[in-house]
Amino acid sequence: MSLVIEGVTKRFGSVVAVDALDLVIEDGRFVCLLGPSGCGKTTTLRMLAGLEFPDRGRIRSGDRVLSDGETGAFVAPERRGVGLVFQSYALWPHMSVAQNVAFGLEMRGWPRERRDGRVRELLELLRISGLGARYPSQLSGGQQQRVALARSLAPGTLLLLLDEPLSNLDAQLRLEMRAELKRLHEQLENTIIFVTHDQLEAMTMATDVAVMRDGKLQQYAPPLEVYRRPANVFVATFMGSPQMNVFPLDDSATAELARSVLRVVGARRPAEAAAARTIGVRPEALAVGGGQADGGWTHPATVEAVLPTGADWIVRLRAGGVPLFALSTRDLQLDATDPVMVSAPPEAFHLFDANGWRLADSAAHSAATAIHA
Repeated sequence: MSLVIEGVTKRFGSVVAVDALDLVIEDGRFVCLLGPSGCGKTTTLRMLAGLEFPDRGRIRSGDRVLSDGETGAFVAPERRGVGLVFQSYALWPHMSVAQNVAFGLEMRGWPRERRDGRVRELLELLRISGLGARYPSQLSGGQQQRVALARSLAPGTLLLLLDEPLSNLDAQLRLEMRAELKRLHEQLENTIIFVTHDQLEAMTMATDVAVMRDGKLQQYAPPLEVYRRPANVFVATFMGSPQMNVFPLDDSATAELARSVLRVVGARRPAEAAAARTIGVRPEALAVGGGQADGGWTHPATVEAVLPTGADWIVRLRAGGVPLFALSTRDLQLDATDPVMVSAPPEAFHLFDANGWRLADSAAHSAATAIHA
């Protein structure tokens, strides 16, 4: 059963936290609400949970209206059949792990035998079956997070809402829990909506990513589509580390470099090149120091710094007075001040119109790229 958000707006005083949001989340999907702080993603999650009420628009699950800003219709949080895990896990400190997981079941009047069986099932599912007698203070952050997930899943939750639950974990635990959440989703086939500002979490776990900015939806698509075909300049620069190199044609500092790209790209994509006002290229698409096939873009550059990450090398360059980043999977044996040639094939460049929307998609971005069903 799909979860539908229709024209939802939420204000806090003069601040518009969510602005006319339309989103369709199909049953069984793992959706990440992604964006910088203050973009409206947590407010959206709280409205889905029933903790906030929309000023306008409505939220429904199939034909069941959960909230309606016009009519005032509202289903209480405890009747929505959702599980919610916050950034702080909010475990009862005086209860054991097993008691924490069973708490919601006890409130629902489950008999003891059935309750105990469900707790055992969930502790085994989340691989913490030996921790039932421990208290939260005796657990690591990752173990506490698993307990919080088990408690949310206990009543047979079909919709799980997660508000940045991995942000308190160290890097190794975050990686482990990403894999664990993905495993749980594939095993349980429930719907998960996950709020994060971490693009790596979205890329590695989600089936669909909803990128938000200033309360508005920018793009809704599978993660690789968001990365490879960003709907606009904001999405292009928000996704990726290092971020996409962008050259606005209207900026005197980057105009010459942008025109050199358009001369090459225009031979294959004349209509787009004629309308382009901003050009972008991913760091991994730039070749440094090597030759370029006929028809590709090349430009002299100077190495400013080489930053080894272990698996990759990030190269900061300056080409035509413009700083840009390249990413290599091999050691190029470069030093600062080395002169090099930087190049890329025409198909590697992303072209955006005067409003910042991707060319070829811009005329229909509200229907085709901003809403993905």
